[in-house]
Amino acid sequence: MTKGIPPRTGARVRVERLIKRFGSLTAVAGASLDVASGEFLALLGPSGCGKTTMLMSIAGFEHPDAGDILLDERSVVALPASRRNIGMVFQRYALFPHMTVAGNIAFPLVMRRLPKAEIRARVTEVIDVVRLSGLGERLPSQLSGGQQQRVAFARSVVHRPPLLLMDEPLAALDKKLREEMQVELKGLQRLLGITVVFVTHDQQEALAMADRVAVMNAGRIEQVGSPRELYEEPASAFVANFVGESNRFQGRLVETAGSIGAVAVEGGRALRGRAAETITEPVNSPAIFMVRPEMVSVSTQPDSEAPLAGVITNLTYAGSTLSCSVAISDGLSIVARVATERLGGPALKLGDRVGVAWRPEDARIYPSEASG
Repeated sequence: MTKGIPPRTGARVRVERLIKRFGSLTAVAGASLDVASGEFLALLGPSGCGKTTMLMSIAGFEHPDAGDILLDERSVVALPASRRNIGMVFQRYALFPHMTVAGNIAFPLVMRRLPKAEIRARVTEVIDVVRLSGLGERLPSQLSGGQQQRVAFARSVVHRPPLLLMDEPLAALDKKLREEMQVELKGLQRLLGITVVFVTHDQQEALAMADRVAVMNAGRIEQVGSPRELYEEPASAFVANFVGESNRFQGRLVETAGSIGAVAVEGGRALRGRAAETITEPVNSPAIFMVRPEMVSVSTQPDSEAPLAGVITNLTYAGSTLSCSVAISDGLSIVARVATERLGGPALKLGDRVGVAWRPEDARIYPSEASG
């Protein structure tokens, strides 16, 4: 893959206070975003959060009701999609079934009326880059799902756009192929040097591929950060709940001394964790306590120092780890993810009475979503 399309400088993308309505529904509610040149940014969120509307607005297929969109500091909000010089890969690859691989890839260049010799040279280059050499004369129906995905990618970059937009392009692939294509697409993006904005509802896909992730909820951007920042320092209960797995308890704030606080949950137990910066509510206000399963330790000798104790009701083996569900005597349940016994973890079996604990700094306390 050393030969191919010359690396290019990706475009900087800025979305400023974007608003897009569909009748009474506000799909994007004043969202702003700044994507650096050459960055791979994922828009992540549940269905209906506004991520695809944001992408289509950048592409020019949707016209916002307010706000601005800038590519390399030039506003494109008034330009039609055909004049924005953006590559686009859709969830359904939209390959022309009657055209060969080479014909599909050449289509954007033909529409731009480039000389035939240049079209042939560029198509040959990009076919080599996406590892489809020897398949140029095949029809899409003669290709695997992964090969069709590569054709769609090649067609979107053959005209050398500085920005590539991708709308859940891997959703139709099976798990193994999807994971392989994640690595391939990220490698191709680095090779070409283009900026990518990638829409997905799959958190694992976003964390695996993106330099940064923008988490959207109800038309707004909750947090933008690296995969590690989002996972380890979620800014809100929504982000903590959506990115990764968490034990979540609703209760009331009973302590806010310094950065460590406590939430009283069902049964009156006070669970200690690090208070989010967004907590400004007084003591006794509704609050949410969250701790990730891998941050919870399990002891086969529960004692009075363990915040919670209960009985193991479920064990799920996952190779190097065990997912352990513990039912607490007062009706609560918590999940811990621990190393298997072979790798130094505790010897656990169904029905064991155990204690569960965590370091307060590894748990999070957020204001109640109802109160916020």
